[in-house]
Amino acid sequence: DVAALVRWAAASGTALVPRGAGTGMPGGNVGPGIAVDLVSHFRWTDPVDEAARRVRIGPGITLAALNALAAPHGLHFPVDPSS
Repeated sequence: DVAALVRWAAASGTALVPRGAGTGMPGGNVGPGIAVDLVSHFRWTDPVDEAARRVRIGPGITLAALNALAAPHGLHFPVDPSS
């Protein structure tokens, strides 16, 4: 669905505004165009790679969810972008 929406937007010249968890410093600004909700279906996480100290996450993951996922591995993401 997202790929079809992007093709339509490109063909029609319509701006798309991707929306994740909205936890960035500016609070997830919304500009002109169509807001695309990436929270509902993009809350995925890959397994934590403890040795590499990293994890890949989708744009719908909040800081609290990320830190809950990392905590059992002795890890955390120290930046609180919404503070």
